[in-house]
Amino acid sequence: SGGAQKFFYNNDLKIETVDSGAKVTGNLTVTGEVKSVGPQMVAWGRHKAYDTFDWDSAGSTDVLHYGGVFAGGDTRPIFDTGIKRIGSGRYRYYLDSENMNRITDGNSYQVFCTLDYNDDDPTASSRTLNVLLQDSDYFDLLLERADAGTNEDYGAEHSFINFQVWLF
Repeated sequence: SGGAQKFFYNNDLKIETVDSGAKVTGNLTVTGEVKSVGPQMVAWGRHKAYDTFDWDSAGSTDVLHYGGVFAGGDTRPIFDTGIKRIGSGRYRYYLDSENMNRITDGNSYQVFCTLDYNDDDPTASSRTLNVLLQDSDYFDLLLERADAGTNEDYGAEHSFINFQVWLF
């Protein structure tokens, strides 16, 4: 009860309680569930940001990296799942809230996003990238053209949208 505790196996220290938590020496095998008590990144990705963006079941190369709780599971998403360009400068990202029951509504997670021009000089036609909408099973990002104030993709094939979804 009070103070540090040490647990040994064959005279080797394996688990030790400390003032900040616990230390484990060696490998840890978990047979049950480990629950996170802090923010957890549950989805992420990087894809091209231009008007011919396409991610279909044929295996488009427009998406470079993705992971997390996207609808469609471990396979490349098809028409209404995964990532879809739904309008000029507007992209929809479908989350698998059915299998990720911790996402209860659009307020239970936070989206961070950046636009990477990838060494292309946007000059006056630069874009801003913002979260437009969050729902329980999808969110929308919107690219707006700074000089014209219109929703518009970025024309260079070398620019990318980067995003992360954090669950709190």
